[in-house]
Amino acid sequence: MAAPPDLVEISFIQSLYGTSPSLDATLVGALISPISTAVKRFCRRDFYNTAYTEYLDHALGQEMIFLKQYPLVSVDAFKSDPDWVYGTDTAVDTTSYAMIADEGVIVLKSGTSISVGRRASKITYTAGYGTAVANIPSDLKEAVAKWIMIVAKSWSADQLGITSLVQDEVRINFDKDGPPKEVRSTLM
Repeated sequence: MAAPPDLVEISFIQSLYGTSPSLDATLVGALISPISTAVKRFCRRDFYNTAYTEYLDHALGQEMIFLKQYPLVSVDAFKSDPDWVYGTDTAVDTTSYAMIADEGVIVLKSGTSISVGRRASKITYTAGYGTAVANIPSDLKEAVAKWIMIVAKSWSADQLGITSLVQDEVRINFDKDGPPKEVRSTLM
């Protein structure tokens, strides 16, 4: 099942900002997907449950492993192999580590030995906030809604850092600075 692409629904935006004749609901609705995509790119995350595989370097004495995606839903396989084969005999026992799910961190328990070196571990895991927009954290949805409203209310390309706009498809390309400063602090 494909993850829903949008991080907010129009009903959520309307619950925050209300409905008014001066606010173009069609425009607001059309901005949801491109701004959701822009937020995912800016944050370098997909916020819905997705399976990932990471190959990680390890240093001697390293006790914590920081994964790129979070929150962790599950660690499906953790293998440690300096030869990069990652066979079944290289699996790290699930009792040898704990997860700090909200932060995407794996903590090795005392006495756990894993291979040291470049790409010494292969971790397959699932991370995300579930499979429905209802599971997305409110502060994230509010930041997306705020960005949408800034664009919808202003709709002035030079103020928003919009580098191109195809109105029929509502395809928007934002400049390299990403979201407006009013939104950026929530996303970082």
